[in-house]
Amino acid sequence: MLLCSGCASRDERRSRYLANGQKYMAKHDYGRALIQFWNAVKTDPSDAESRFQLGAAYLENGNIQEAVESLGKALTLDPSHVRARVKLAGLIAGQEGEQTLRGVLTTSPDSLEALNALARIEIQLGKPDDAEHCLRQAMERFPNDLQASVGMARLKLSQRDWAGAEQILRKAALSAPRSADAAIALAELYLMGGRPADARQWFEKALALDENSAPALLGLGAAQLAAGQKDQAGATYVRVSKLPGKQYKHLHASFLFQQGMRDAAISEFERLAKADPGSREARNRLLAAYLLTQRFAEAGKIVETTLRDNPDDADALLMKIQIYLRTGQTGQAEVALREVLHHKPESAEAHYLLSMVYRERGDGLRQRGELGEVLARNPGLLEARIELVRSLLAASSAKSALEVLRETPPEQSGSIAVILQRNWAYYALGDKKALAEGIRQGLSVSQTPELLLQTGLLKILDKDYRSAMAALQDAVHQNPEDPRTVEALALSYLEQKQTMAAIQMIRDHARAWQKSAALQQFVGEWMLERGLRADARAAFAAAAGADPALSAPRLALAQLDAADGKLEEARKTLEAVALRGRGAVAARMLLADLEVDAGRLPAAADQYRKILETDANNVKALNNLAYILVDTDNQPDHALEYAQRAKELASSNPDVEGTLGWIFYRKGLYPLARTHLEVAVKRDRSASDRWSVENAALRKYHLAMTYAKLHESKRAAQMLEAAMKINATLPEAKAASQVLKASASF
Repeated sequence: MLLCSGCASRDERRSRYLANGQKYMAKHDYGRALIQFWNAVKTDPSDAESRFQLGAAYLENGNIQEAVESLGKALTLDPSHVRARVKLAGLIAGQEGEQTLRGVLTTSPDSLEALNALARIEIQLGKPDDAEHCLRQAMERFPNDLQASVGMARLKLSQRDWAGAEQILRKAALSAPRSADAAIALAELYLMGGRPADARQWFEKALALDENSAPALLGLGAAQLAAGQKDQAGATYVRVSKLPGKQYKHLHASFLFQQGMRDAAISEFERLAKADPGSREARNRLLAAYLLTQRFAEAGKIVETTLRDNPDDADALLMKIQIYLRTGQTGQAEVALREVLHHKPESAEAHYLLSMVYRERGDGLRQRGELGEVLARNPGLLEARIELVRSLLAASSAKSALEVLRETPPEQSGSIAVILQRNWAYYALGDKKALAEGIRQGLSVSQTPELLLQTGLLKILDKDYRSAMAALQDAVHQNPEDPRTVEALALSYLEQKQTMAAIQMIRDHARAWQKSAALQQFVGEWMLERGLRADARAAFAAAAGADPALSAPRLALAQLDAADGKLEEARKTLEAVALRGRGAVAARMLLADLEVDAGRLPAAADQYRKILETDANNVKALNNLAYILVDTDNQPDHALEYAQRAKELASSNPDVEGTLGWIFYRKGLYPLARTHLEVAVKRDRSASDRWSVENAALRKYHLAMTYAKLHESKRAAQMLEAAMKINATLPEAKAASQVLKASASF
């Protein structure tokens, strides 16, 4: 009797935990659901259903690895557990997942979950007809199932059948007037389609059924924002932040921050961090807000206090490194990261931050190397994979980008982020058929402005300019501050030889979005490329006014001033930027260029030294300082230290090889000088900018002088002639001629 009583008590407790967990799942409170399901598993470790529910909660919470483990244990305990098999097959995806689900349907033809999961995989595999067949079966057998209706609506969207998608979801909502989820599904369709008034109506219906529905409140806030009702949206986000569950507390503060009310947002973040001092999430959000508003002192105080109390706090240490990055101190960031990696070589996050160091320096090769290290340690870190793909595409390595995407874990391969990047790779390769299929696949997942952009670019490739402009105008309407979309729309005009129409469109759009710093920066660069300097200057000024923290528009204005002979104005602007932190290195580099132009080489050397104080591995600063030290200050030994460091960092840089060669020449080590200068000359590439052309000529003059010192008269004369063809006005031309004459007379 005691034994039976214990079993009954255990079953009751397990059932209670499972019921509570399912209630939390229905409310999308996955954190609390996990706790309940864990309790159910601990109460009865042999129960397959408890393991399955735990795996399902992990899946909804984004913990893929834990989900796979729990679902696998459920199947070990009960190999016939259909829902566990279906969930696992959905995670496997691809052809293997398709075969698994077809096997499930052979033994369990009425499995709704299997039909819906198979439809999703068929869409990913580019089999829309098979997907539609599965969804129609689900809708016929289970007419009240919302998931099948949503799946069919997504399929209609992928086929650009908006009316069909609306009809399906509207029917589902009207057929289930007490279902908040059905109302939300229809509302989200309207929001996606740019109909915020209709979206708001249905979100409000959902809230009438469930006043604390987080998806409905968040959707209502987005609809209000889309309709320009910022005050009402603010009130909605206040309601969201009062929902039970820590994941909602910060959302009103985030709304304030995104709307430009940054002081109010930071006050809210500070209050939340103070109210929950043990919450790393609250602290990290406050730190992120400080960093984005360049309040580095406040961020630094929190980080230092945290590290003083707990030197091993990885979050605080990594945040300190991010402060270094934000303030342009890439040298200190690299040193700190090397220290972290010395103790934790498997830290994917440290490698990721190191990739950001190299990105800040413009060192794409090393950035990609570190991102590769990240993925070797954590293949599921999608952000790093996307960053690596973007870097490869920027380096014109589209095939390599596709290889990286092919290695994406199956559970991520169908995500919109992966689809979009795969499409960009197809576009770079000119594979129109694959791009068209990728766009169709993307539309089955989400209707995003970026897919409209890709559609427009595909139509331009097909010379279907009317369709291209329609798609691109729609994309601009949905995301007017995206420079890529505006640029593509301008391209559609240019391809039709309508240059003035393109310029006017850019001008009109820039006038309408004066407060968008990113857009104005793009407009400035676009206009400058076309020689429209007045338009460019106005756009850069607008970008600087829209976001005073940005350095790029101020650097561009300084360069325009310098080109116009307004050297004092350029100097003042650059000196101001040099004090800001981020952008300081670029500003000091431009200041050094001004000093070189003015013949003030000691002042230029001072700027290079200041750069190296914050970025000890800046190759250009190391190389240029070395050259000044040997050429002007006659300090070849001191110069050699800097040049050798530059060589370690950039072994294939012709400028560095040239400087090393000149140092050895000045030291009288002519064979060594010849070795480095020959390499530098061999690596010279054709270039149009002034500095590259002058450096190419300079290296040839130095090599001619070196050949003369080694009594290789014929080669010296040939190299002198080649240098003079590039630039015969450099002072080195006269010096080289004198060395050759002296060598000949000797």
